[in-house]
Amino acid sequence: MKHLLLATVFLTTCLPTLVHAQNSAPATACPTLQFTGLKTGPGLLMIAAYGSAETYLKKPVWIKFLAVDQETMNVPICDVTASEIAITAFQDVNGNGKLDSNPMGVPNEPYGASGTPAMFSAPTWNDTKVSMVGSTSPIIVKF
Repeated sequence: MKHLLLATVFLTTCLPTLVHAQNSAPATACPTLQFTGLKTGPGLLMIAAYGSAETYLKKPVWIKFLAVDQETMNVPICDVTASEIAITAFQDVNGNGKLDSNPMGVPNEPYGASGTPAMFSAPTWNDTKVSMVGSTSPIIVKF
């Protein structure tokens, strides 16, 4: 009986406040990454977002691993506070956790980057950085 009384008190006093707080919270949409040209099948899509030139390709501010089930995939990128980011991604087809390359250093697995990366060299911060401020369009990463 005591538990029933406590539950009733909670429901009548706290629940309306909790419901109001949930309903009045502003809805914030996360920016979206759009990956195009993926190869469906084995291997994970391994994504990293970097927040500055100093940490580029060293220490990501956000990472995600996803199964590739479509040639184009949209991925929300939430909880990133940097005003500019650079995205790098690759499809780990053989599942060894790294981007494999041939003896000359050219990647053997599908890869992509945000912005406008150079076609025949490794991506740089300046080529791949994109703004996170005020944009409602997806950040495109072509493979």
